[in-house]
Amino acid sequence: MSVNGLKTIPLAERLPAYGYPINRSMISLDDAKIMTTLSLSGIPFESESNNTLMPAFELIKNLLSSLARKYGSQLAVWTHIIKRKEHFEATYCFDSNFMQRFSDRYLQDFSGEEFFSIHYYITFVFHYDGTLAEGEDELSDILKTASGALKRFSCKVLEVTNDHRCEHVEFLSYLLNYND
Repeated sequence: MSVNGLKTIPLAERLPAYGYPINRSMISLDDAKIMTTLSLSGIPFESESNNTLMPAFELIKNLLSSLARKYGSQLAVWTHIIKRKEHFEATYCFDSNFMQRFSDRYLQDFSGEEFFSIHYYITFVFHYDGTLAEGEDELSDILKTASGALKRFSCKVLEVTNDHRCEHVEFLSYLLNYND
């Protein structure tokens, strides 16, 4: 297939058949599957010691190992690292006049500059046996376990927001289109 002279890959047959949100934090897929996604901030590994990094690594390894032992092939785990070019615009307010002047002067050098932010995502896709409600309960347990274990990484569940935006769809759209 060619679009504007560029070779393209048809994706429709390669994508899962995404369904609809079944609750605020889960989306249905084809073939008795449901999914949920966690967004993580991560840690600044370049400036952390091995005494900090190794327990973090072990925590994630143990979490994924225990989920694999319990759910086996019923659970798929997708991970994504997304780097986005953003503009630095930040202001801070301090009570101290000295700190305010220092902050304003320091941030002035970076204001308007571009930088890359890094976002980490873990998606759990659960293939359930039985009813959708039973699958939802199982994935809810997985989500609670993972959220609790990963809370030190500023873990946030993607969900349908109060203004009816589906963060899952926005995330999946970004993966496919590389555009918000």
